[in-house]
Amino acid sequence: MNLDGALSLIHEDLPRLPWREASHRLAEYIYAHHEEIKHLSYTRIAQIIESNDPATLIGVTQYCAGDRLGLLKMKFELIIEDESTELEDEDVFSAEQTGYLIHPETGEPIPGYERHVYPFFIPGKAVTHND
Repeated sequence: MNLDGALSLIHEDLPRLPWREASHRLAEYIYAHHEEIKHLSYTRIAQIIESNDPATLIGVTQYCAGDRLGLLKMKFELIIEDESTELEDEDVFSAEQTGYLIHPETGEPIPGYERHVYPFFIPGKAVTHND
């Protein structure tokens, strides 16, 4: 999907003006910078969409990462002290099912892992596989 197609979907799907405008800003940013984007945090997305409203931030991010638009792909990282380790989706899914997370590098269980796992986003297939 190209930028024009994404903007058309956003306009069609989002009648509420603040979310539509915020989604437009995010889509334009992602398409303009998709080759450099390796890690978008919620904080950075809030800056891009120019909103500090949590409902707008979460709603716009979920919409842009959803199957219909697919501009973002959610990933997870494990942050303990100053060390960050990217997690595989299967690691997070398994942790949610079993109640514990095994550190992917040390093999040790991580007590209270929920406090150390953070989402981030990368460009989704709609952007990276743009024909």
